[in-house]
Formats: sequence, C-alpha cells, structure tokens
Amino acid sequence: MEYHQNLKNATTIKEVQNFYNEGFKKMVAKIEEEFISEGRGQQLVYADGYIDLSLTIADVLLWTYAEHRAEQLSKNKSEGLMIKSNRDWFIEERLAELKRKNDTKSKKPSGK
Repeated sequence: MEYHQNLKNATTIKEVQNFYNEGFKKMVAKIEEEFISEGRGQQLVYADGYIDLSLTIADVLLWTYAEHRAEQLSKNKSEGLMIKSNRDWFIEERLAELKRKNDTKSKKPSGK
C-alpha cells in the first residue's frame, strides 16, 4: 500500500519513475526472500534464460500503476509510454552475473 500512496503523492513523472524503481527493488527482494524461505533458492532468472513468472507478473502490476499515474500527471496524453520498466535490465544483469559465476567455476583448478 505504501507504493500506491507514494504514486498518489507524486507530482512529477520523474518522482513516479523513482517510486517505481524503488518498488521494483523491494518487490524483487520480497520474492527472493519468499523463495529462500520455501527452499527454492532465490533465483528469478536462470542461466538457460528461464524467467520466473512471478517476476513478470509483479513487474507488470507495479509498472501499470506507475504508468497510469504518469499519464494522470502528463498534459500531453499522446507521449506514449513514460515509465521505463526495470524488468529487462534486471534480467540482463542477472544473466551476466550467472555467466560470470559459471566462468569463474570453470576456471578454478580441479584439484588434481
């Protein structure tokens, strides 16, 4: 509910983007925390490119609310999308992180 209140109180599109960014980070942390507590690990993005559906669903909800608020603040409704989603960036970062981990593992001596 804090997210919705922050969006409601936002007076600029930049504030809306910042609240979306903050909400996205909190959402990712919450989902990963839930995964860990369920014994599923914390991965939302896998090396084979699989993206856990919960990431997409949660992001779409956050982004939709933010985009709606940005439209309310905008005087020109024909501007197109105003809020940039973090989903693709997050996926790219996680895939790069997984690749680095795999590269590091493959470079370690086998101990023979």
